[in-house]
Amino acid sequence: MFNYSIIIPHKNIPHLLVRCLDSIPLRDDVQIIVVDDNSDILESQGVNLLHLPAKYPYVEFVFGKNENGRRGAGYARNLGLERAKGKWVVFADADDFFSKEFNQVLNLYIDNESDLICFKYQCVDSDTLKQLPESYYMNMLKIADETQNKKLIYNIPAMYSKFLKRDLITKYNILFQEVLFSNDNWFNLQVVFRTNTFYVADEVFYCYAIRNNSLTTKKRDFNNILIRINVLVQAILFLRKVSPENLYFWLNEYYKDIVAWKPKHQRLKLIFESCNQYSYLILWLLVSHYFVPNIKHKIFHNAFTKFIKSSLKAKVDS
Repeated sequence: MFNYSIIIPHKNIPHLLVRCLDSIPLRDDVQIIVVDDNSDILESQGVNLLHLPAKYPYVEFVFGKNENGRRGAGYARNLGLERAKGKWVVFADADDFFSKEFNQVLNLYIDNESDLICFKYQCVDSDTLKQLPESYYMNMLKIADETQNKKLIYNIPAMYSKFLKRDLITKYNILFQEVLFSNDNWFNLQVVFRTNTFYVADEVFYCYAIRNNSLTTKKRDFNNILIRINVLVQAILFLRKVSPENLYFWLNEYYKDIVAWKPKHQRLKLIFESCNQYSYLILWLLVSHYFVPNIKHKIFHNAFTKFIKSSLKAKVDS
């Protein structure tokens, strides 16, 4: 019987996948599932992806193949969920890794009765392993813990550094969106909505490694942004129903890189493109941030923010 299923999507970075796998303690109650999403780089820094199943016989390797080419980390995570057998599901990115405290954390929370456990994590440089400043998610976790307001977890979309009850996922058939970017947003929204009990733990066991050319840090093209906006629209429609008080905050914090996207001429193109594809609300937000992308005056900024909040509230109430 597995207490934990660790699901790791992978694409083109076998040497970093090895780092991740080596950081996981060997335990009979831990199931490790690696899902490769059509890698076209099979060898990096002397590590051959096709040799890893022999090196790690206790790891379940799934080589996802599909006719349409790459389907993204959401597709890979869904394949992993189909094979998961553990009481808890843990997601990790192939370029991240676990700290030495992970084994102790696994022991501590086997019998925890919560549906969702959120842990703090450490940000490091992928190459130097130098510790980097905390993300704003850490502050959000602290507030959620102090207030016991689970709706604040809506604002923490990343699925790493969390323990999820597999029974909750299977009961409500919660799946990742199979898109190239922001695939974990919808999954997180559904998990938090269905969660009855959550717990914010003090332990730190996950190392989020920031590197150049990852999906998070690479330069975003026009189609990339449109995919993220499509995810945003679905999230807005969902949050308007279940947590309207968090709608503006979620928009402002998580998608400020979209609505303030540069260069300006491409941002304007994005607005016109959105006219034909997306909701009037997104169009309005994009136009607002296009014409006032860098509001310096505090009084005007506060007035503008209040206007957006009141307008959103009026739409929710109606």
